[in-house]
Amino acid sequence: ALAGQRRWCRQSESNRRPTAYKAVALPTALCRRAAHYSAAPVALLLPIMATPDFSRTVMNPRPLGLAGCGLMGSACAQRLRGAGFDLLGYDIDPAKAAALAPLGAGVAASLAELATRCDTVVLAVFNTDQADAACDALAAARPAGEPPLTAVCVSTCDPDRIAALAARLPAARLRFVEMPVSGTSDQTARGDALGLVGGDPAAAEAVKDVLQAIC
Repeated sequence: ALAGQRRWCRQSESNRRPTAYKAVALPTALCRRAAHYSAAPVALLLPIMATPDFSRTVMNPRPLGLAGCGLMGSACAQRLRGAGFDLLGYDIDPAKAAALAPLGAGVAASLAELATRCDTVVLAVFNTDQADAACDALAAARPAGEPPLTAVCVSTCDPDRIAALAARLPAARLRFVEMPVSGTSDQTARGDALGLVGGDPAAAEAVKDVLQAIC
């Protein structure tokens, strides 16, 4: 099951201090999904960072995938493109994915295309059923011999079902990181949302640039 939970928060503009990201370990006993987490405290904490440089280019030969291009998905896309990520979007409604073109994002024809072209996919789907189905599709389509794809779910889902999903996914094909975003799509686009991160610490560490870009 999931191994720990952490909080990333973006300081408010109203406190008149430079924007920063802060990582805070949440006591396991207070976690929303405490029953599914290890009793050990989370060892990995991200340092407090200065104002992020969104002009940088992320040096990754493969694009970052985005599954779900609705309000929250579009807000995440703005954050990720602003952070320099090369983005490839997919939505069951092709028009929603195409609407990301002004941001410079590419369009994928299917989840299978995301699984073959990307190493990390952000899931901004509607509910737990869609998150479950998307993870199964991504895992099934991941080419043999490739390193496992990392799925980062920013949707608010049923905690018991998400824990069961993370436990049953084939680790050789897909690693699951949960970061339900607390905030509206407008708040997310401004960088004012808050994300609660759960999952294998090594998997979360590997995609920390993605997590920090969104929240």
